Amino acid sequence: MRWACNIVTGRDLWRFRVLANDRKWISENPADLKAPKVTLCPTLPYTPEEMRKIYAAIDVYKDEMPKHGLENARRLRGLVLLHPYSGIEDK
Repeated sequence: MRWACNIVTGRDLWRFRVLANDRKWISENPADLKAPKVTLCPTLPYTPEEMRKIYAAIDVYKDEMPKHGLENARRLRGLVLLHPYSGIEDK
């Protein structure tokens, strides 16, 4: 048996607590846990001016890092071009 099979998750603990409560092994939730309240903040796409600044920063990076600047600038540009279509949020 692999070690990963022995990991207990929060969902497993929640299910066990529900089972214990249903079978009257415990009378109530001893921790009195409630689900957290999550508020979602809408994210807006970058404006064209912000995108120009990001592309300019990549060019500055390329010039300031002579050893691997060109290679990394290509990677960064690809990442920036992919970003709007990936669903990744900026925090």
